[in-house]
Amino acid sequence: MNPDITFRSAVSDWLQLHKDYIKARTLHDYEQYKNPLLDFFGDKALQSIGKDELGSFQRWRSATLKGPGPESKFSTDA
Repeated sequence: MNPDITFRSAVSDWLQLHKDYIKARTLHDYEQYKNPLLDFFGDKALQSIGKDELGSFQRWRSATLKGPGPESKFSTDA
């Protein structure tokens, strides 16, 4: 693996390599789950992402949600 590969490229490559072995619904879910990860990690070098960055992502993700669901299903905005 290229040590300078970005998170974005790694995600794209992984999905491309595995899409034929993943059920359509699972692939759809993965496509949805990758969006916040790409928003946060984007073009960061994959090898530079460690436990501190994962913790930062978790805190960022929690701060961007208004409820426990991945799509802010429980938003108090109405």
